Amino acid sequence: MPSNVESIAGLVALHGTPERLAADAPMRLDAYSGFFLVRSGYVDLFVVPLIDGEAIGARRHVMRVPAGGVVSGLPATADVALIAVGGLETEIESLSAIEPLTLPSGADEPLLDSWIRALAEAAFGAATAWPEMLVQTSGDFQCAAGTRLHGDRAVLWIETRAGSFGIGDSDGAYALVATDLGG
Repeated sequence: MPSNVESIAGLVALHGTPERLAADAPMRLDAYSGFFLVRSGYVDLFVVPLIDGEAIGARRHVMRVPAGGVVSGLPATADVALIAVGGLETEIESLSAIEPLTLPSGADEPLLDSWIRALAEAAFGAATAWPEMLVQTSGDFQCAAGTRLHGDRAVLWIETRAGSFGIGDSDGAYALVATDLGG
């Protein structure tokens, strides 16, 4: 099976030639719109404090994206920004469309799902060890009001056919809470 780099390059017209992303010239992700493909090397993402609008200060490592992975622009908050720092020999290339990222690739899951899953795990930790209700990535399911649903390290794209759902919890933790799916 082809690698992610070969799969994406074959599916989407890239914006230009690969460009180097070096450790001494990080990219602020709030200044980048769209997605880029990590063609070689790896990209480390760090949270950096913003002082007078500039990313200055100690870096806190968030995650590493290997060759074949994708990274998107992300907004900064009032006091921190996310930066992308390339490893040795890292090259990235802008993608002109997001649609191919939703298609199967050389990876186990679509690249957009891999990016979302990695961000969620970096932000909230690994999936819960004993979920109340584990939802499969395909097929229909029904649940009672108030049931907490978990996706077992997979991104779930949810369509409500009856009732409603919400994200959030009274203690501030994020979980999908079904309020009423009817029956």
